[in-house]
Order: sequence, then C-alpha cells, then structure tokens
Amino acid sequence: MTKHEVNFDFYQLVFSSGNNSSVINCFNKIIKNEVEAFVDVKDYTRELYRLSFNETDKYWAGQFRKYRKNQLPAFARPGEDEIELTLDGDQGIIERNCFIFFPIRNILIWQHDAHANNPERLADFLSILSADKVEVAPILTKSALLRLMDGKTEALKFKISVARPTAPSMYDENKFTADLFSLMNNSGSDLFNLVGGVDLRSKESGVLGRFVKSGIRTLVSSGAAKTAKVLVLENGKREWLDLITDRVKASRELESGKKSIPFLTMVDMIKSVYDEKLEVLNEILGKEQDTLI
Repeated sequence: MTKHEVNFDFYQLVFSSGNNSSVINCFNKIIKNEVEAFVDVKDYTRELYRLSFNETDKYWAGQFRKYRKNQLPAFARPGEDEIELTLDGDQGIIERNCFIFFPIRNILIWQHDAHANNPERLADFLSILSADKVEVAPILTKSALLRLMDGKTEALKFKISVARPTAPSMYDENKFTADLFSLMNNSGSDLFNLVGGVDLRSKESGVLGRFVKSGIRTLVSSGAAKTAKVLVLENGKREWLDLITDRVKASRELESGKKSIPFLTMVDMIKSVYDEKLEVLNEILGKEQDTLI
C-alpha cells in the first residue's frame, strides 16, 4: 500500500467583466465539444479533461493537465543503465491537478501539486478560451487581515514581494497599488521586493497611513502579493503579521494500492474538504452569496 498526502488550497476567481458567465459558457462549450479543451499556455499544452457539472451539489469538477514533451524521465532497476522513455511526437508526460469550482459561491478548490500546474495557469487558460481576463485570489481567513485593518492597530513596517498582474487596471481604485503597478510597468519589472516603514529609532516617528494598509490588504486578497509581512503596534506591543500563511487550506492522507489517486476518488476528497471548511468559508464569505452566473 502507498500512502499519499494530498494538499488543497481555496481560491476565488477574479473576472475583468465582473461576473463568471464567460467561463461558465466556456465550460459548457467544452463538454459539448464546441471548442477544443486544450491550448498552449506558458510553453506547455494544457487541457481541461473530464470536465463535468454535478447537478446535485452544483459544482464543476475536472482535471487540469500539463503535457511535458521535453526532459522526459528515464527508468531502470538499481545497478542497471537507464532507459530513456520514448513517446510519439503528439504525446507528452501528463502532470495534473484536480479541482472543483462552485460557480454560485465562486469558490475554486485546487489540488496542490508543485510538479504540475499552479492555479495561475488555469486562470491564463480560462482567459484565452473565454476572452475574459481571469485571475485567481486565495481565500484568506479573517484573523490576520482583520487585525491589520483594525483602527486600533498601527502599521509600522512592511515586507512584501509583488508580482505584476496581467490586469493592473483592477487595482486602480487604491492609490498605493495603482502607483506601485504604474512604477512596475514603467520600469519593465515583473517582480518587486519592497521594504518600507517608519524610523523606529526616532522619537518623532509616526505610523504608516491607512491607505498603505488598505493597499497591502488588496495585494494579499487578490493574490498579487507572494509574501507579505507587516510589523504592527497592537495594544502597546509590536508584532509581525504574516498575511500569506493565513490562507484557507486542507490536507488528506490516503492509503492506496495504486501509485496515483483515481480521479473520482480525488473529486470525493475535494468535496469532503469543502464540507470540512464550510463553516470557515461561511464566516469569510457569508452563508448566502449572490450568484455570479
């Protein structure tokens, strides 16, 4: 028996159009074979495979597959010369992630596999097929962000790593983020590592403005911030808040006689972690979400 440890992350999709009807239409066209289910994204062919809609629980489920045609693995027994794996020209090694997407609540539950795809590639894929700019944003628990945005909590320093988004206009409402992405665009940078704050050694040092706190919250909530730590003054005590680790996530362990977990078993696991985290999700998103369809 092989023991598998599987991790799951929770996201929401962000649409430039403001709703997910374009992606749902895209899903429907795929299952009706009206459009191809594979496109080239970031140097790899990627495919939505075994896509289906569960009428009872109202979610889409599927595999997001990457086809690797270069640097293929070799195999051998200990002490033997390796044998190169050979494939036909239109074949590739499959690296997959399974997922469930609840369109009404706009919740994407993603099987984490560092060797396969990250959810940003799914967003790129959907952007191409739907002609609607799509991005993914992690669902965050309330504790750290609420502490940061509390009016009694003062921000003193910050350390953030920010990737330039593909749709920076989504961040124009906040001066901090708008100016940041304008600077990134003008400099041609794809990644900024920023450190800022007040001089804590000075008796006349103040605190960071609320618009900075709001901007950092936007970067973290949208997924643009890859790392984000803020030194805060709360109830007279200084403490670093790590905003990125405060994400909704879950894990499962499974023993199986197979080397990989069957797709339907994986879907059942994903649904079970959704049920497990439902109370937390209700606290964050509310029990009733207006439909985005």
